[in-house]
Amino acid sequence: MFQPTFLPSFYTSIDYYDIRITGAIEAQSGVSIILNCALTATRQTAPTSIAIPPMDRYGSRNAGFVTTSSQNTGVLETKGVDVSMHYGLNMNELGKLALT
Repeated sequence: MFQPTFLPSFYTSIDYYDIRITGAIEAQSGVSIILNCALTATRQTAPTSIAIPPMDRYGSRNAGFVTTSSQNTGVLETKGVDVSMHYGLNMNELGKLALT
């Protein structure tokens, strides 16, 4: 954390993170399942991999739901920088103004 003496009520911090988790297990999202199915469908698998539901009596095609399950993703990793700043200003009888 950096808090300069020439600017009271101001501080900033910069944090770097590099996280790697091995043996990760996570659930796929319904959107990723549908996209993967649509992008990898072939002439042989299209009839069974993507099905258009029949219209109901109101004329809509309710797709229903996608069942997700957990899968072993092996490694989950992320890295980046987190920057945080705060400045407070005393406004006398009006109170204090804080910018973050």
